[in-house]
Amino acid sequence: MAAALSLLLFVAIAVALLVQAGILRSRSFQVISGRNRPARTINLGLWKWPALLFCVIVFLLALVIPLGMCVLLSFLHAFGQGIVPGNFTLDNYSAVFAKGSDDLAALIRTTWLAFGTASVTALIGLPIAFVIRRTHLPGRRLLSLFTLVTIAVPGIILACGYIFAWNATYLQNIGIGGVNGVQFYGTVWILFAAYIGGSLPYATRLGIGALEQVGQNLLDAARVQGARLFQLLAHIVAPLLRANLISVWLLVFTGTMFELAASELLYPPGQPTLPVQIVGYFNNFRHGPGMALAMLDVALVALFLILLRAIPWLITRLVRWNVQRRVKYVSSDTAAH
Repeated sequence: MAAALSLLLFVAIAVALLVQAGILRSRSFQVISGRNRPARTINLGLWKWPALLFCVIVFLLALVIPLGMCVLLSFLHAFGQGIVPGNFTLDNYSAVFAKGSDDLAALIRTTWLAFGTASVTALIGLPIAFVIRRTHLPGRRLLSLFTLVTIAVPGIILACGYIFAWNATYLQNIGIGGVNGVQFYGTVWILFAAYIGGSLPYATRLGIGALEQVGQNLLDAARVQGARLFQLLAHIVAPLLRANLISVWLLVFTGTMFELAASELLYPPGQPTLPVQIVGYFNNFRHGPGMALAMLDVALVALFLILLRAIPWLITRLVRWNVQRRVKYVSSDTAAH
């Protein structure tokens, strides 16, 4: 019944696909080419202050107030005792980092799963998007439809599909499952595969949108010079879409860190992920420890965001400093001669 109801989502996605195809055929969205012009700032005039006020209100209501209450709750011993000095504690956080803690194990396990899922998805999603949008290979339209329709599948339905597919008895005939076969169902690898399967369509669609901004003349010029598909992706497309790749990586990493639907059905016995652990605390009305875990999850995602933004900037500065140092060395050496 759940799979049948998901067909309604498939129909909605098919309609959206037709609308998107019509819009994309109507005009060109290429903004990255060999003749780029710098972006210009639009002067809002008197509308500047209402626009600023609107952004501040949305920021406060959507992020600051809810997140502030979550942080406050993570430091409370008991929510029912109210916000009083004697109710504040650090035990919720210290219990996470205690030696042998199940919470710490869940945090490490989820971080590695999210890191691997984001890395694999970002590496695979862009080539698939390139095949769909910039090649004429047979079946690319079917692949495009498949990646788009898969987005309509709820996570819990996808998890059920993995259970039925990898827990079937016929797999024992090919050495998968059973007593002597390769164990896939009931391990962390089926959860890893489900994460990748659920995130790859999003990465592919975002990659297609980014590729629409790259001018075809850049790719044609590279092909004239003898560049092959891998060289196009590695030396032209990937550097131009570096910001998009970082955004896709962060999107998948964040989504995996908080993924619950597939995790609840597929996590190995005794090895829950962080969202499963958090929901377990909330179900037992232990809001303080659960919220402390959630805040650590948010902090970890924010840390990766800062690192991914700071590392490229630091590398750029180091390269620029090295180039300037070499130029000064060459200039001083030329002047000496």
